Amino acid sequence: MLSSPVSAPTRMYPTRHVDFETASQHGRFARHLVGLKSGISGPVWNRIGAGLTEGDPLADAVFAELRDLGSTVRASFQLAARDGRSALAPADRERMPALATFFEEVEETPEWVDRGLVDLGRRVIDRCHPVPYYVLRNMGLHAGYVWSDLNKPLLMTGALKGGTRRRQAQTMGWFSDCVSPGGLDVGGSGYCATLHVRLLHASVRSRLVGRSDWDENEMGLPINQTDMAATWLAFSVVLLAGARLMGVRVSKREALAVMHLWRYACWLMGVDAAWLTDDESAGRRLLFQITSTYRGANEDSRSLGVALDAATQQIPYPAFQSIAWRFERAKHRSVASMVLGPAGMRSLGLPPLTLPWYPAAAFAWSTIRSTVLGWETPLQAAAESRGQEGRDALVRLHFAGEEKDLA
Repeated sequence: MLSSPVSAPTRMYPTRHVDFETASQHGRFARHLVGLKSGISGPVWNRIGAGLTEGDPLADAVFAELRDLGSTVRASFQLAARDGRSALAPADRERMPALATFFEEVEETPEWVDRGLVDLGRRVIDRCHPVPYYVLRNMGLHAGYVWSDLNKPLLMTGALKGGTRRRQAQTMGWFSDCVSPGGLDVGGSGYCATLHVRLLHASVRSRLVGRSDWDENEMGLPINQTDMAATWLAFSVVLLAGARLMGVRVSKREALAVMHLWRYACWLMGVDAAWLTDDESAGRRLLFQITSTYRGANEDSRSLGVALDAATQQIPYPAFQSIAWRFERAKHRSVASMVLGPAGMRSLGLPPLTLPWYPAAAFAWSTIRSTVLGWETPLQAAAESRGQEGRDALVRLHFAGEEKDLA
């Protein structure tokens, strides 16, 4: 999956890329969980390092046009995302060649995309609501803060620390659009939202590369291919693993469908196809390999962890708010503790001795429920409908009465 012309770990990469010897020794026990006989190989280490210097040329070119031509490009981008590239006038295609090329690429749906699997993947996610919310919020986002370099671009733009609750709501809104019925069809809500976020990433790259406090020799490119691949794995591999830890039974085909959904969504997001796979086992190995090259938590990790923990008190629960805030915060900490352990919790400013009581309490019910709902019956369809409604309600709740947007 990650082929590379370089077969030995001899190339120079951004200094954040942990040296080969250290990376190959990381997580000796975890290697057995992901099916690796040894640590990380030289070619994979090189590919991950090279990915730190690779961005998204198609989106970066569109943003360069937007910067030069202004609102005309933005309006044309929104039009083409919603109605297709055929909606662009011939004169606009000639005047904005990068925009035209971008939509020619994204509308050429890869041959490997199976719309039936995409639909099954989003149904599986809605069927086990609200488990995906707790998994992604705590095992994906919160636990991901221990990899300090991964979050530096958003920290420097103020998107995580300055408006944590709203940033969380925006991510939930994008997720919800992607898993809505038909959301990833061309022109669908998830399709449009994903292309919007892709252009936003290009704007962040452009902003940070020009800043004196962004050191490319240390960090590589902001929002690079390696970091985008790690984020993709949070929405696919981590989601599936976390759901199982909370008792949800997922068949092989259902796991394949969830992987497939996010494979396509993240291809639309600009992740190079060479990183992407439907194979959950291969995804687990890749996640281990990438994170073995990451540096650990620092003071920024702690500030982000504390900010997300505190953001729960900004959510306007409709009744008994003080009780709801305490209960929800306790649940979030409990889920995070399953993967972070005492040391990880401490590094994020969270109580280190927190027990995973909520996943343990939910396990039996989730197992029974997911077993019953694994059969195609009216109960399954009803659960998926309720899950969709609950997901949408959670997004509205986290926006706290503000207008839903992406950025």
